[in-house]
Amino acid sequence: FSPVYLIVRPDDTRFDRSYEALNDPKVKLAVLDGEMSEVIARQNFPQAKVDSIPQTSDYSLLTKEVETKKADATIIEPITFAEYNAHNPGKLKIANKSNPISVFAGGYGVPLNDLAFKRMIDVTLNELMYNHTVERLLKKYEKYPGTMFLPALPYQLPPSTGKK
Repeated sequence: FSPVYLIVRPDDTRFDRSYEALNDPKVKLAVLDGEMSEVIARQNFPQAKVDSIPQTSDYSLLTKEVETKKADATIIEPITFAEYNAHNPGKLKIANKSNPISVFAGGYGVPLNDLAFKRMIDVTLNELMYNHTVERLLKKYEKYPGTMFLPALPYQLPPSTGKK
């Protein structure tokens, strides 16, 4: 799963506890045309002004818009922010880090109406989650730890009774 967060300048605390203040005409959000940041901004914060950058632009321009005070905030995935922050430490921050604006599940395209193939993929992916292969691979290859969310397992082990 991939969360998306609000990115702001370090001295901006308006959104650290809640995103409600984003829905204000005085707030300017940097977004990419037609991309999820624009969809989220327009659906969730219709009163905010939108600083729209052409979709062919690099994501780094969104952070630069905030850094140079052309926009108050942007909405990006934490891996994009982590890459920016590695080269520009302390210039921006994630606001309200314990509460992402949204979380997106990964997906795979499969042939239309091929339910047997879809079921095979579903069963295989579930097995990889349940036997912790996904967790091991994420820990091994995730460049910036914590930028991806592991899927929640659909069960919990029963509490131990302490009896044998």
